[in-house]
Amino acid sequence: LSTSIERIPVFTISGWIRAAEFTFTSLPPQTYFGRVKARNRSLVETAYADLGILRFDIAPPVTEPIMGQPRFNGSGSLFIAGHTPLALSAKDDLFVPGDGQGLGVSETLFAVDNEPFQVFTGSFTIPTDGLHDWRFHSVDVVGNAESTRTVSLSVDNTPPVTGIVFSSPSFVDSTGAVFIS
Repeated sequence: LSTSIERIPVFTISGWIRAAEFTFTSLPPQTYFGRVKARNRSLVETAYADLGILRFDIAPPVTEPIMGQPRFNGSGSLFIAGHTPLALSAKDDLFVPGDGQGLGVSETLFAVDNEPFQVFTGSFTIPTDGLHDWRFHSVDVVGNAESTRTVSLSVDNTPPVTGIVFSSPSFVDSTGAVFIS
C-alpha cells in the first residue's frame, strides 16, 4: 500500500497469503493506492495488478432535517401545520465530521413518535395535532451509522379566531355603522 500515486510503499506484507480476502488493520484513516500479485501452486507469479484507490471510510453520515412552510420557532418550541412538508438530507463523511468526502449514504431512516423506523424516500407530513418526536439517522455504504437524532415538533392545525370588541360608549345605527366616542 502507498499513500502516493507513485505507489511508494508505506505498508508491505512479506510472504504469500493463502486466502481470497485480506483485512488490513491498524492503518491510519487516509487514501491509499494499492497493488497486488498472485502465485499459483506451480509458483508461477502474475504481474502486479493495480487495485486503484482505496479509501477507509470511518466516519458516519450526517443527516439534516428540512422543514418547509408554514413553521414558527417561538418560546423554544417549533410549531408546524399538518401540511408542512418535512424532508431529510444526508451527506457522508470520510474521516472527520463535516468533510463530506465519504463513500456514500446507503439509506436514511426516520420515525415519528413510537412508530418503527422506515426508509426516507421523499417529503412527508405529520397531520395530527399535538407534540411529536421526529427521529432520524443515516447509514453509509460501509455500515457506519449515525446516532439517532430527535427534533420535537408541535403540530397546530387550529386556525386562529379573531374578533372585534368595542368599548363603551358606542352606537350602531340602522345601517350597521358603528360609532365610538
